[in-house]
Order: sequence, then C-alpha cells, then structure tokens
Amino acid sequence: MKSIFSHSEEETRTFGREIGKSLSKGDIVALFGELGAGKTVLVKGICEGLGITEGVKSPSFTIVREYISQKPRQSANKVYHIDLYRITDPSTILVQEIYEYLRKRNGIYIIEWADRIEDILPPNTIKIYLKIINETTREIFCP
Repeated sequence: MKSIFSHSEEETRTFGREIGKSLSKGDIVALFGELGAGKTVLVKGICEGLGITEGVKSPSFTIVREYISQKPRQSANKVYHIDLYRITDPSTILVQEIYEYLRKRNGIYIIEWADRIEDILPPNTIKIYLKIINETTREIFCP
C-alpha cells in the first residue's frame, strides 16, 4: 500500500496532478474519506493533470459534472466528476444511472464518496483513501 502525507491543499493538488498524468480512457478513480478530507481538492489536482484547469468544483447537487480536457490522454477527452454525497440508498435509480456511466468507459471517471457504490465498482478501479490526521495534514493511500 502506497501512503503519503499531505500538509496543505497545494500538496494534495500536486499529488492529484501526478495521478491525472497517469490516467487514460476508461479509468475509474474512486475516492473514499470523510467530509473535509480533501477529496474535491484531490479531484482538482487530478483534473489539472489531465489538462482541465478551470471550473472544477464539487457536483454535490448535480451528482455528475462533465469536463472536456484540452490535452486528451489516449483518446480520452472527457472527465466525469461524480459526487455521491447525497446518495443515501444504493438501490435508487440514480445509482443504476451511475453504473451505466461507468459501464460505457468513454472517458475518465472520478467518484467522490465512492463508498456509496463500492459494491458495483469494477475490479480494476483505482481506489484512493483520504484520512484527516489534523487540521492541515491528510494521509492519502492507495491499496
């Protein structure tokens, strides 16, 4: 298991940029962590690594945001940012719609609050866990 410690939002974004540079079409990144752990900050960094520098924000109320990369990686120019914070029942029709998004694999998918749908995530999903250590420090680990 790879684990790093981030001591600022900028360090979390930098780590995210490195992740973003390694992603290609069809990749699914599932983020786990409590409220305030830095999931959206990490998403911003991942998107920066994919060439998306503006407009990235939490889609909590819309569930899914689509971004278009100016630097497509291996024919992937779409990034789907999915936030499942508001999902309380994993049997809802909305979860089935998310499953259909993931099944298509026509872009890169980044999922906040992935624990809500962990049972339907494909086996090759990249899982990243964020843990609050203190006010400024986060542990970020990938099994």
